[in-house]
Amino acid sequence: MRRSFNSTVRGFIIVLAMAAVFAAANPVQAGPTALAAMGDSMTANNTYEWSWTPWLVSRGLSFGTSYAYNVAENGATSASLISTHQDTRVRDFVAAGNVDVPVMMIGDNDFLGIITQLASGTLSGTALTNTLNTTVNNIVIATDTVRGAHPDGYILSSLANVLAAPALADIRNDPNQAQRVENATNYVNGQLKNAAIARGAPFIDLAALTSDIINSPLVVGGVTINTSGYGTDPTYAFIDSLHPGAIGHGIIANLVITALNDSYHMSYALFTDQELLTIAGIGGQYTGETYSNTVDMGQYVTVPEPVTVSLMSLAVLPLIARRRRSLRR
Repeated sequence: MRRSFNSTVRGFIIVLAMAAVFAAANPVQAGPTALAAMGDSMTANNTYEWSWTPWLVSRGLSFGTSYAYNVAENGATSASLISTHQDTRVRDFVAAGNVDVPVMMIGDNDFLGIITQLASGTLSGTALTNTLNTTVNNIVIATDTVRGAHPDGYILSSLANVLAAPALADIRNDPNQAQRVENATNYVNGQLKNAAIARGAPFIDLAALTSDIINSPLVVGGVTINTSGYGTDPTYAFIDSLHPGAIGHGIIANLVITALNDSYHMSYALFTDQELLTIAGIGGQYTGETYSNTVDMGQYVTVPEPVTVSLMSLAVLPLIARRRRSLRR
């Protein structure tokens, strides 16, 4: 009887392996997936220059009619996200069957509100830890509120590296001040990553992406993108002293698409360099693929246990339990 039970276990393992292979070899084809977005001004404004959301819409994803499911607000913090009911509104969209995958990208304004004290070290010790934990707790509470409606998926973003913004160049260029901000950013993002993994949700590392963009030359389609200054010219990575421009938002869109594809076995196409430049309005300067084909967006995405394998586990485990009980009789 032990041999028979062992055979059942081996069969279960084989089924899981086959499920994983099948999921990898047979991704769900791109189709109309309804998203919701929660966040601040990097998400709220539905134009290519000011948000990543229209980029996804151009790939066939949806945020509802007139972006009804993008509830992000300019200036939002993790606390105001809750007080203005971004989380409960998205929860209700999910419960009504209107939204498949919510995306949360919030927290940068929490840091901008304390950036001087944080960089100088006047906010430190227990007071700093409590402040950072408040941000983490707000985001986790909002996440759990939305996930309580049982969406098909959920994507949580880290904070960005706020020091990438031209407005904070003086802090970025001071090693001591920059290190304090980096340490605080890493603390919050580490907690958020752990929370996402514990909930089986993909986590996108926007801090690592933005750090890489400013720490090495950004050349898209053969065009050098200025990452130190800002302006409305699309060859600037930032449209003003704090916000990414069209190219930056297109790259963030590729990050979200990668999380969708890798975590939920979808197959939405990433934007090529030529598409990034064309949508930004400088397609005529394109000379060849120099960014999208060399940077692996997957390095910035932590993928949870494959959904297919997880569901297969839930289906097969009761069979093993029943088999084990029968062997004990």
